[in-house]
Amino acid sequence: MHGEYVLSRYLIASDIVSPAHHPDPSRLLFASRTGKSLLVKERIYRSLLAGEFDRIDQATLLQLRADEVLVPPTSDEFLDLLEKNQRGIRETHTLSLTLQPTANCQLGCGYCGQQHVKKNLDEDTSARIVARIMDTLRRKSYIRLAINWYGGEPILALKQIEDISGQLIEQCGPAGVHFFASMVTNGLSFKPDVYLRLQRQRVNSFQITLDGIGHIHDLMRPVKAGGGSFDIILQNLVDVTGMPEFSANRSGVTSHNPHQYQPPQPGQGCRSDRPAGRSGAGGAQCGAGFSPGGGLGRQPGRPRQPGGGGLRRAGNRLDGACDPAGF
Repeated sequence: MHGEYVLSRYLIASDIVSPAHHPDPSRLLFASRTGKSLLVKERIYRSLLAGEFDRIDQATLLQLRADEVLVPPTSDEFLDLLEKNQRGIRETHTLSLTLQPTANCQLGCGYCGQQHVKKNLDEDTSARIVARIMDTLRRKSYIRLAINWYGGEPILALKQIEDISGQLIEQCGPAGVHFFASMVTNGLSFKPDVYLRLQRQRVNSFQITLDGIGHIHDLMRPVKAGGGSFDIILQNLVDVTGMPEFSANRSGVTSHNPHQYQPPQPGQGCRSDRPAGRSGAGGAQCGAGFSPGGGLGRQPGRPRQPGGGGLRRAGNRLDGACDPAGF
């Protein structure tokens, strides 16, 4: 192993995360080359820093290499990564873009850095966006277009989303480009009729934030007009995930919430006492995974990694080809 691999310079380590006086403490590592998070024993980390890779079990070494914590030696790791990224941009066939159809939002989250104004995309700007996207698709050999609707709160510009999506769907078909979309929404206006309208525009994946439960969430994400948002959002999720368009369930469970989990039953949607989701033929997903404090270090419902307990997965990676420079 010596000489075959070295410790990547793009590795970020946390302080020790185990309780004081723990006999075998751990710390978090973030391999920024791959976006992977790992929980490793302190003894493993010390061996990595010292270059004593022979003191690490083989299974853990294989995982560290796969996550690019350990990389082949190179004269300049930065230039190697730059070339890898540029090659990925040249070879990708998916154009991924984030569009903000509105600057407005109903919530007054204390940590939000945006200044909300009641302004949506006008027709001229929407037409220019569509024209530029189609021009970019024609200039390169893209076969997929992925749009992520962002805000503000994008549902407040539902008409603009339908207009732009309709034009893109109409033009992508003859061009041989597969169009699909996702949305980051606060969930306040995520009603069944809105979901159906978005599904018709191929918005099949939704990211909704709950900052804790009940009053904790309401303190963090209050409605500007007054009152909390948790009950409204949760009811919306119950209503939407109970629709017949959803057919499968996805749940996240850790050592902290097994008592909250109940096996999903046919026809049931999300419930406040069951962190669950459902994904249907349209590909839409509504899921929740709770991993507080001590659950850190393992994906919900995922067994520990082999290797003498020295390493565990601490996070998920969302893979997707993206070409921001191409736009």
